[in-house]
Amino acid sequence: MIGTIKKKLQDQREKLLKYCHDEKCSNIYTCPWEHEKCEKKLGLDTAIAWVAGYVVFQILYKAFLDDLKDHFHTLCYLYEVVRLHKDQYPVLFQLLHDTVYLVDDLVNIEIMESMKKR
Repeated sequence: MIGTIKKKLQDQREKLLKYCHDEKCSNIYTCPWEHEKCEKKLGLDTAIAWVAGYVVFQILYKAFLDDLKDHFHTLCYLYEVVRLHKDQYPVLFQLLHDTVYLVDDLVNIEIMESMKKR
């Protein structure tokens, strides 16, 4: 179950990073500021997507349970900001919505796993 959620989170991370880049850009893991075509697309929405992608990276590769909860709250705040502008940023809104729910599932599973170990 955790493996499935993490795979879906990796997919979400890639979608968030792609959101920040030109459609034809194949180098989504580097900052879009470094690409001429991608740089033209940059704005507050792409900054939010980039930060959310970084937070998901932290969740996937570096987070312990306490960190996971903090990262979840960070994603919730980003989601709430975009939710207020969902008509202007419908794609980002949906990406963050899906990401928040996946991380919520992961947090709950991790909590249940830690309680079993006690």
